[in-house]
Amino acid sequence: ICRACAGLVEVPHAALERAAHLYHAGIRYMDDWLAARIQRLDELGLLDDTVVIVAADHGENLGENGFIAHALSLDNRLLRVPFVVAGPDAGAPEINSLADLPRYIAGRAGIADHPWTDGPPAGYGVAQFDPPGTDGDPETIRGFERMGVGENLEPFTTPLTCAVAGDLKLLRRGDSEELYDLTEDPLEQRPLSPSEAGPERDAALAGLRQALEHPAVATLAGQSAAAPPPEASEQEMQDLEERMRLLGYM
Repeated sequence: ICRACAGLVEVPHAALERAAHLYHAGIRYMDDWLAARIQRLDELGLLDDTVVIVAADHGENLGENGFIAHALSLDNRLLRVPFVVAGPDAGAPEINSLADLPRYIAGRAGIADHPWTDGPPAGYGVAQFDPPGTDGDPETIRGFERMGVGENLEPFTTPLTCAVAGDLKLLRRGDSEELYDLTEDPLEQRPLSPSEAGPERDAALAGLRQALEHPAVATLAGQSAAAPPPEASEQEMQDLEERMRLLGYM
């Protein structure tokens, strides 16, 4: 995956078609599974007292713009996910980010004393990608060299942050900014320079920048060069492994 995303190997079109087929089949499987769970709730007479929330954590790149899987980019194919709410007094929640979901659930459950009070800026979709490596770090260089990716490490060491509102998306790639008109360029292949966006977009651009500077979104300058965290204890590692098992990663 890393070699493909770095442009060092080309994934055959047939392989991408198979991946897309399996991806769609997985969605259909989950759709059927959800239908069975909802039907069971209905049979037990619980559905009228239950708020059902369906969401996803991310989308997937299947060769678009040269990317595979769901890392190294913040394309809308990864960011736009299903969000469906149904049930008594569910209303029409205005949620633009999954980071707002815990606060919404706490509110629907009547939990006033909860920690989710520092959510993302209202009205904006925001997302971040923390790179797997650090620029200039010897261990990062050795690790990617072992994977055959030693030519261009920039995609693997550059943090990404974006804010979306309406048809405009502002992406910060390290210290640089890229602006996308999602109506004219839905595949995000033609970045615009924010300085050339035109006066009619000044207010929208200012709002996007303000969203990226929100305390819940902004990262500390130079964070990638910060001292590494202390090593985890054996108990902490066991707890982490148990969480990973529960999530299906181990």
